[in-house]
Amino acid sequence: MGNYRIKFLLTGFICCAMLVAQSKEARAQSSCQYNFTQATTLAQGVVASVPLSGASMILIKDGQTVYERYFGSFSDNRTVLIASSSKWLAGATLMALVDEGALSLDDPVSKYLQYFTGQKGTMTLRQMFSHTSGLPTDSALTDTGTGTGTDVPCLNDRATTLDGCARAIAQLDLIGPPGGQFSYGGTSMQVAGRVCEVVSGKSWEALFQEKIAGPLAMTGTTYGISRNPLVAGGVLSRLRDYANFLQMIQNEGVFNGKRILSREAVREMQKDQTFGVPIVYSPHTQYGNGEFRYGIGEWIDLKDAQGGSVQVSSQGAFGFSPWVDRQRNLLGIFMVQNSLQKVYETVSQIQQKVREAIDACNVSVLVNRGSRSGTIQAGATIHLFADPAPPGQVFERWVGDTGVLADPTAAHTTLVMPNRNIGLTATYKPAPSWNPIVEIINGVNVGYYLPPNPAGIVFRFHGSGGNFSSFFEKVEDRITANALVAAGYAVVSVDSFDRINRQWDNRNLPASNRDLQNVSAIIDSFIQRKLIRTTTPVFSLGISNGGAFSSWASFFLNFNGGAIYIASGRDPIYFSSAAVPYPSVVPTIWCRAQNDSVSDQADAVRAQDNFNELKRRGIPARFLVNPAAPLYPDRFLRIAGLGVDDSNSIYQGIKNGGYLDGQDYLKANPGTSGVAGAIPAKYSNYSKEIIDQLIISYSEHQYFSDFDSQLIGFFDGIRQRSMASAGAASYRTESLAVESIVAGFGSGLALGIFNAQGLPLPDTLGGTSVRIRDIAGTERAAPLFSPLRIRSTTRFPH
Repeated sequence: MGNYRIKFLLTGFICCAMLVAQSKEARAQSSCQYNFTQATTLAQGVVASVPLSGASMILIKDGQTVYERYFGSFSDNRTVLIASSSKWLAGATLMALVDEGALSLDDPVSKYLQYFTGQKGTMTLRQMFSHTSGLPTDSALTDTGTGTGTDVPCLNDRATTLDGCARAIAQLDLIGPPGGQFSYGGTSMQVAGRVCEVVSGKSWEALFQEKIAGPLAMTGTTYGISRNPLVAGGVLSRLRDYANFLQMIQNEGVFNGKRILSREAVREMQKDQTFGVPIVYSPHTQYGNGEFRYGIGEWIDLKDAQGGSVQVSSQGAFGFSPWVDRQRNLLGIFMVQNSLQKVYETVSQIQQKVREAIDACNVSVLVNRGSRSGTIQAGATIHLFADPAPPGQVFERWVGDTGVLADPTAAHTTLVMPNRNIGLTATYKPAPSWNPIVEIINGVNVGYYLPPNPAGIVFRFHGSGGNFSSFFEKVEDRITANALVAAGYAVVSVDSFDRINRQWDNRNLPASNRDLQNVSAIIDSFIQRKLIRTTTPVFSLGISNGGAFSSWASFFLNFNGGAIYIASGRDPIYFSSAAVPYPSVVPTIWCRAQNDSVSDQADAVRAQDNFNELKRRGIPARFLVNPAAPLYPDRFLRIAGLGVDDSNSIYQGIKNGGYLDGQDYLKANPGTSGVAGAIPAKYSNYSKEIIDQLIISYSEHQYFSDFDSQLIGFFDGIRQRSMASAGAASYRTESLAVESIVAGFGSGLALGIFNAQGLPLPDTLGGTSVRIRDIAGTERAAPLFSPLRIRSTTRFPH
């Protein structure tokens, strides 16, 4: 055994309050209730005043149905002819073929239909689906005195075929050059529908069912059996069916986790395809809304300051009115079977009242140097993430409206939105620039950084299969190491003695435990080289298998405190047992992951039991659970070598792959879900680091830096307790607290350390004994139970 120095550290436990915390569920439901009373009144009013046989309305926000109501004779299985709302479905069918590479939006029609010649042959699919092809509008749609209509009888001829109708349209004169004007109608979409039949080798109805209706479970939606379906206006549908389609649009091409269209396809549909083109005919003009523009199969109702689509829609002539409000992540449908002219104004008013009801529950949070700003619902719990620290700095705290934050000192924290706008800014502080020194001590690799006069020294114990270097190289570990160094701590990372399984010895007692002996030898080496003092507080931080060893080492080596990540700790040290007669009094913080499937529910129960036992005996302890967090576009900025565009591209790849829900939470364990396949190929060299970040976001079995501020705060609280050194002979004080600890380190104690069973002797050690006398004169022996770092405890009378 090595030589041991004598010291006594007096630590009052009761003078400091118990530190206990439980993490709350991150996705708490909003306390704000939407009030759609005014929208309901408008709907009831139009049903009564027109009158209508009935109506229905549905509103879905953030993937959740917030309103669904049926009026008059309408029910959930009511089917109606949706007229021009078919255009949105038709545009999606076309874009499915574009996604496959079967055709391009800028292909000329003559490439597929050779009977379109001359200027008509140059019309593109893009122009045909945005009403700018130059083909005339059916006069049945333009009975408004504009003079732009032309009779197109084949559109309603069910005896012909789509090809026959397209051939008839090819004989019509253009009203202007392709791309030169906007004239709303169905003529050009009928031709485009025939192009899709030629490319796919399927009828339009079969193609629509295969690409859109089938995958979206639109079981009551069809063009019917006609060989010449009205592509732009012939669909029969139901409220819930069409809502499924809009959810796919709202989720940028994904429905129930399955990709239907690419994100690029959906965005192309929502892009203004008619900017700068003069309007020859638009049905919105007669309602005083000449500013409406058009994408691919859909209207662009509202734009933002940058010209981006805010609200898109596709109303039908019989009053069917679907829309998607991208700003509010909201979709809505008002369904009737009558005349758009009779309900148009009411639908506009309903949409406005819906926006007002949503906004009444919405407030904004402005985040500087961090993520998750935007319009957030009052009463909802959201996550806040600071940007990665600049070089030479570490995160310090949030400033601004910090009263709403769960922890203003945590780079990742949560807040419950108040009913007011708030602003928060991440701040950073200077930090030392450092790299570890690597040595072999007592036969094992050791990496360390020891500043002069450290506040304490933190030993990090890797997980199963790991090594010492990961503390300095892995993204999350290095964040924690930097934070500890910035707080004044020395950091040490050690290899386990077992280099085959790379696991720690969490069972053997010190006499036969090489890992305990190695850590003890490392401390001796540092003290002998005057890199630390005998009074330097010592802490442990262990992960998984290393978490169990953290409890084992901190107990047997008399550490000041310990941290256990994604593990429960070794049960025998918390409860008296044959192996360990004296239970642990080491202050300990547990940091667990909410969805940990490795450290499972049984392990979680053991961790809670161990924590409760320390708490019961008045030992400082904390128990924290890291919840799952939404994935955000800048998550991967913390990976060296990746910039903002890279991080956003990775995020979009994962989102486009359907791996995120409507709130951007991962739907399944990234370790098994196949999400790696959604990471763009150009980032394959970063795949391990990316998956690690996804596992942390999902709160699976992976080390995380989210609790750095709580970890450091816990260690600071322990080391700043009242301590005093004493000689080997005696120490006197007038203020011993209940459950105080006296720890002694002595030299020349090699003899008599263990009994025949390898257990420490109860009252004496190598001729050294500790006795404590209180002010009343009562004296008692203090049991010694740590053979490598001699420790004495006793309970002082109240």
